[in-house]
This record gives sequence, C-alpha cells and structure tokens, in this order.
Amino acid sequence: MKRPFLSRTTICRTSCGICHHVIWGWEGKMDKKTICNDLDSIKKKGFRAVIFEAGYKLPFKYLSEEWFKAIRTGVLEAKKRGMKVWIIDEGKYPSGFAGGKFSQERPDLRMQALVIGDTIQIKREK
Repeated sequence: MKRPFLSRTTICRTSCGICHHVIWGWEGKMDKKTICNDLDSIKKKGFRAVIFEAGYKLPFKYLSEEWFKAIRTGVLEAKKRGMKVWIIDEGKYPSGFAGGKFSQERPDLRMQALVIGDTIQIKREK
C-alpha cells in the first residue's frame, strides 16, 4: 500500500504523536507569565508538542519543589493549548547526572576515572 505524502498541511492535522516537537530550553525566570508567553509563541509557530529541558540559569534547583511547581504549570498550560509535553530528565549535561544532585547526595558513588601516572615504553623484539 502506498503511503500518502505528508505535506505541512497534512502534518498540522495529524496527531501530536507524529507532529514536530521543539526542545524548549528553560533558562532564567520561569514563572506562569513567561511559560504562557513562550507556549503561545511556540504554538503560533505551528508546534503542538514541546520538550522541556532544564537550563543552567534557573532560579531554583533541578528536581526541587520549585522545579516541580514550574513543571506542573508548564504541563497544565500546554494542555490548555492542546499541546503534548515531553521532559528531558537529565538536568543538563552530561547525561545521567541529574543536574549534579546524585553526586551531591552520594559522593561515594560519584563517577571516577583512571589517570595515567607513568608512561611505559615497550620495545618490540626483532
């Protein structure tokens, strides 16, 4: 069976599951007004799904109570606009560090690395 061509018009009518997404980097003050303004702007550009990504310069800590309040506001406001939400749960880079929370709470389990102390030169036999 031949699949129909997906034009911009067709994509704009499809479900949010196969629509374009935008990674929405959260930086600075993320109050309700900012969230609403950003979502309105994103929606106006034709996006129907957003991906929240924590920034480095938020006024609250990643995974704090304030973080979850802002996330709740973002999700509820996106829902009002008929938008879907994804959340990048990394707390920025590198991946898997939860924004430094894990290393801060369990320094005994933080990442470790090997460092070369001496260089050994091996001579090959002829």
